[in-house]
Amino acid sequence: MKAKISCWFSMMLIITIVQGQGLMLVGGNTIVTFSLQNTEPQITEIFVIKNTTLTTQKIRVKRIFEELTTGHQPFFCFDLCYPPERTFTDGYIEIDPDSTLDRFHAGIIHNNQSGTSIVKYELWSENSNEKLTLTVKFVILPATNSDNKLNPNKLNLNLYPNPCLDVLHINYSSQIEKQPLFLKIVDVLGKQVAEHPLLNNTNELLLDVRDWKRGIYFYSLQVENSIIHRAKLLVE
Repeated sequence: MKAKISCWFSMMLIITIVQGQGLMLVGGNTIVTFSLQNTEPQITEIFVIKNTTLTTQKIRVKRIFEELTTGHQPFFCFDLCYPPERTFTDGYIEIDPDSTLDRFHAGIIHNNQSGTSIVKYELWSENSNEKLTLTVKFVILPATNSDNKLNPNKLNLNLYPNPCLDVLHINYSSQIEKQPLFLKIVDVLGKQVAEHPLLNNTNELLLDVRDWKRGIYFYSLQVENSIIHRAKLLVE
């Protein structure tokens, strides 16, 4: 099963911090809202695992609970992607000391069915027996005419290079009716590091990232406190 990271329409942004003694789960939404106006067959949320210990951690993932709307099929990716009938990983992935890993994706195949599904995951370390529990709520909304004003298909966005060493180029063309539209960038702990308005025409922004810390960032497009697109940026 291949992972396809889709655009989504999210009513709120929650930078998640689930913290244990040596592991942290950061950088994702625990409530994800998706409109069937978008033609993507599935929605996938990325979470980042951080190892705060001084030893390498061997991490496994298991889906331990689900409350599903009829027609919804949960899946997850942890390096490999596992179909709905699989609830646990084949093996473990190692995370080096004081490092992060962004290869855990939680997702729902909606089969064009609106409704709310709740899925709970457990991540644990084989060598320390530490466990983290994550609950994700997927809210699938029916398509409505009002969605056209926030339709991500009316926006073309290109950020390059990614990974970036010095200057980030942001090319965009927007036909989204609601304004203002903002590009916001946060680090894995949810701290905002940049915010820029995007005017309703074709433009390019240049963003100097040479003073940023190396690591993972998330950029999102927001209008009226709603997120219409979110993806990952690497700074090296």
